[in-house]
Amino acid sequence: MQSLRCTSVGDTDSSETIRKETFMPLDQGVIEQVLAYCERDLPADTKYQEKFNFINDEDLKRTIIEEFKAARYIYKLQEALHVQDLRLHAHSKFQVVQYAAIYEATIIHILNEYFYAHPEVRRLYSRKRYVSAASWPNNLTVEADSEPVYLCHKKTDTLKEPEVKFSDKVDTCVKIGIISEEIGEEIKDFYNYRNSVHLESALRQNVKFDVDIARRAFWRIDGFVGEIKDFLSNNQIEY
Repeated sequence: MQSLRCTSVGDTDSSETIRKETFMPLDQGVIEQVLAYCERDLPADTKYQEKFNFINDEDLKRTIIEEFKAARYIYKLQEALHVQDLRLHAHSKFQVVQYAAIYEATIIHILNEYFYAHPEVRRLYSRKRYVSAASWPNNLTVEADSEPVYLCHKKTDTLKEPEVKFSDKVDTCVKIGIISEEIGEEIKDFYNYRNSVHLESALRQNVKFDVDIARRAFWRIDGFVGEIKDFLSNNQIEY
C-alpha cells in the first residue's frame, strides 16, 4: 500500500514544529476487489422490492430496503476481512441493530396500515385511567383501607406510538395471528439486543454481539415476511 505524507510547519512558536500526516486509502485495485466480494452475492433490487411488496408506504419501503442492503453489505465486508474479536463485535452489532429496526418498522406499519381497527390493536393503543369527577359534600370524608376515596369516572386515552412498548406490539401481532409466537419471541430478543446500544444496559445484561446472533436476525427475516404475506393473503381484513 502506498502512502502520501504531507508536512506543514506552523509559525506560532519558533521552537515548535507542527507536523500533520495524511495517509491515502488502500490501493484502488484492493478497494475494487473488496467491494466486488461484498456485492457479488447481493440480490438484484427487484428481489428486495418483491420481498417487501406488502409495505404500502413507498418511502418506508425504500428505507427498509436500503437498511437491509446496508446490513448485508456489512456482513459481506466482515466475511471478506475475516474479522475477529472486537472487530467482529462491531460488525455483528451493526447488523443486529439494522435488522431490529426493520422488524420494528414493519410491525408498526402492519398494525397501523392493515389492522388499525382490529379490537386487539385498539386495545394496544388505548389506556384507561380514572379522572376526578366530583367532590364529596362538605365535611364528609370517605376512606378505604385508611386511604381517601375520591369520586371518579373512567376515561380512555389514545396512546402515541412511542408510548406503546414494542414487545406489546409484537404480542398483538401474535394474538391476531399475523406472526407465530416462535418468531415473535425471537424478534423481541433481537430488539433487546438492539437496546443494548445503551452501554449501561449492555453491561447490566452482559450482552455480547457475535456472528450467530447477527445471522439469526438475518435468517428470520424471510420467515417473518413469509408469515405476514401468508396471513394477508389468506385472511379478509374487515374491521
